[in-house]
Amino acid sequence: MSNFGAPINKIGKNKAIANLVQKRVKEGLSVKDIVGEVQAKFADAPRSLNTFYKYYKGDLEAARAEINGLVASKVIKRALEEGEYGHFPSQELFLRSKAGWSPTSTNIEVEQDSADEDLSAIDQLAELLGLDLDDTLGAGLDLDKPLDPRDE
Repeated sequence: MSNFGAPINKIGKNKAIANLVQKRVKEGLSVKDIVGEVQAKFADAPRSLNTFYKYYKGDLEAARAEINGLVASKVIKRALEEGEYGHFPSQELFLRSKAGWSPTSTNIEVEQDSADEDLSAIDQLAELLGLDLDDTLGAGLDLDKPLDPRDE
């Protein structure tokens, strides 16, 4: 019987590669550098990034989650416990990354000093035209008709 058409040495997950991937992620290496090292050290290393992710994406994610958790716990501990009010840079880092806070994103509330400052658009227009709406409305002027008879 012939082996014609049979797959040749199908690549699978290599535990040694998985361990190296996790170690390098925890050391802060980029995926590009990790893939390069794996390809240089292992004959059965994936040759494409897609294949690498197919077999080792879980290892990348697990190592990232572990290191992120370790660093985050240190930041949170320092933010809450250092000094009388906690460590402000750690608090700021946490708020920026996890709570969506930004120091440039602020709401400015303005108090008005008097009711005169709260003019509607019609009031402002009448004021610009030199009209006193109280007198005009009291005189029976129809605001739906043009003020100038030439405009009729």
